[in-house]
This record gives sequence, structure tokens and C-alpha cells, in this order.
Amino acid sequence: MRHPFLTGALLFVLGVTFDVSALDVQSPDRNLVFRLHTSSEGELSGFAVERMEIPLMRGGFGLKTANGDPLKPGGRIHSRTTRSVYQAYKQPGHKQNPVVDQFNEIYIELVPGDVSKPIQAGIRIRVYNDGAAFRYELRKANFDSESTSIEIVEDLTWFEPIRSSTAWPMYLPGYNTSHEALYLKVGDFKLSDSEIIATPLLLEYESGVAVAMTEAALLNFPGMYLRFNSGESGNRLIADLSKAAGDNLPLARVETTFKSPWRVIMVDDNAG
Repeated sequence: MRHPFLTGALLFVLGVTFDVSALDVQSPDRNLVFRLHTSSEGELSGFAVERMEIPLMRGGFGLKTANGDPLKPGGRIHSRTTRSVYQAYKQPGHKQNPVVDQFNEIYIELVPGDVSKPIQAGIRIRVYNDGAAFRYELRKANFDSESTSIEIVEDLTWFEPIRSSTAWPMYLPGYNTSHEALYLKVGDFKLSDSEIIATPLLLEYESGVAVAMTEAALLNFPGMYLRFNSGESGNRLIADLSKAAGDNLPLARVETTFKSPWRVIMVDDNAG
């Protein structure tokens, strides 16, 4: 049976992956699409976000650890699971009741990069009517018995607006600041590459559509900032995890069952 919010397919027969160009996850109202790009070998090459069939943003996944590269760019898809969630509940004194939590979800498990010491990993993606979010997940059973933690050394996530946009960045001189500064209006996505950018970062497109990038469920993990990088690959916003004095690695040591904070992309008709 075909899942109502998925288009495209991955087919595995005797370990052979057949050609798939994209795997789409739609929002419950079907206006927002989170598109996973894959190669003919089933390698996950990145993602794109569309609203009402208008491309807004593309990006890439990746999480580098000292134990290996369980979520490196180009990781091959092993399996997927999907579900749809709708739940409504009331909160005392809340301005709007009921509170509705509704999304479509896909979990992508990647093929271990080293079968002799497998480090299986996955990406969980949720698509709502007003945005999308994804996080990285590692499992305790995928590490050898001597491993007591996972050492995170780099977040390889990146974002890039597809259309011309005006950005509202808050530039910060470093990671150890009061996080207080003015939001600046920067046209044509001409951001500074010499300073880190606080999240959330708001982008406004010429059509009026607004997109914001931020994170959620941050617990015992470095906060995510953004850095602007302009090069041959495009004008990208690269995830930059908060560093302690001296920029010592690893950036974090986490339990061997690990779920990263959510990387969140919010989308609306306007910024108001």
C-alpha cells in the first residue's frame, strides 16, 4: 500500500538498490514538501523544501564523530519507516485550545560505513503544515562494548535559499556572549562571512514568504550557530556548533544512544 504522504520509492532486492531520484515527505495539508535527494545507488545527497510547488531552500545532512562518520554526506539508505501523527490536547489558561500536534514523519536508516565495526545511524524528519524539522539519531547497540560515549567533532548540516531573499541576521563576535545584539536587514542574501550568526535566522522572499532556521530540544549539547560561506558550491549557511575557549575537540561527548537537537525550518506566508 502506498503511503499517502510519500512519493517516490526505494526498492531493495537481494541487496540491490534501484534508481530513485527523490523521496518526498508532504505536510498534512500537502502544501509543504520536504524532498530527499538520492543517487541511483541510494546515496542520500541532500534535501530541498518546497511550498505550493515553489522551491524555497536546499540543504545537506551530516554529523561527524570521532568514532567514525555515521552521518557523512552521501550515506547510503538502508531502510525507511513512516508514520502520521495527529493529537490534540488542552492546556489550562492557554490562549488557543485545543493545541494540535500534527505531522508526517519518515525515519531513514543509513548503511553502516564500516561493517567490521558498524555504526548505524539515521535521520528522523517531520513535516508540519508550517515547517519541517530533522534530527540525527545514533544507537547504543551500534558501538563496540568498550565505547562509553560518542564524541561529536563537527555538524555538517547546511542550508541555502534557492530564491533571492532578504536576511535578518544577528551577528555575534563569538560563542561566549550575552546573545544580545541588533537584528540587521541584509538584502540579496549578502551576509558577512567573518562573524557567526545567531539562530533563529529569518529570511524574507520577494513573494513575501518567510523562512526561519533554528533548533529545538537542545539539551546537554552545543548550541547551533550559522556561518555564511560563499564559494563554488553556492551561498550556504553552515551549521557551527558552539565551542569552548581554545576550540578544543571534541565539541561534545554524548551517551551511546543519542538524539541530536532538531534542526528546524519554519515557513509562513509572511514574517508578521
